[in-house]
Amino acid sequence: MTGPRSNEYRLNLGGTIMALHCTPEAFAPALAQWFNLPSDEGTPHINLQFELVAHQDTLDLPNTLLMTKSLHPDGRFDIADGLITGHFDRTRKEGHIRAKGALTRGLLMRVMEQVFYQGFH
Repeated sequence: MTGPRSNEYRLNLGGTIMALHCTPEAFAPALAQWFNLPSDEGTPHINLQFELVAHQDTLDLPNTLLMTKSLHPDGRFDIADGLITGHFDRTRKEGHIRAKGALTRGLLMRVMEQVFYQGFH
């Protein structure tokens, strides 16, 4: 068993370990700080490539993200017209998430928590 790399944060959710492979690399230690937990040393059950993307537009968040989700049969998803996009393969328990970088500021980080929660389930 090997521990997390510098760009990886492993979140232990009730015994299920979700590895978040972060781009940029600096987001991994920021997650440890946000959750107030060091990265777990255990073997991941779920692997997510997590990419923060730069953007020039201002975020116009809808009242609810739930109503703005689209899920495609092949596992692709889009939340709030490109705010968060990605793909998840349930069989392989891995995916790729792209999120606009502004979601890491202040209480908007709660939106990211919801994405991690959905990846867990």
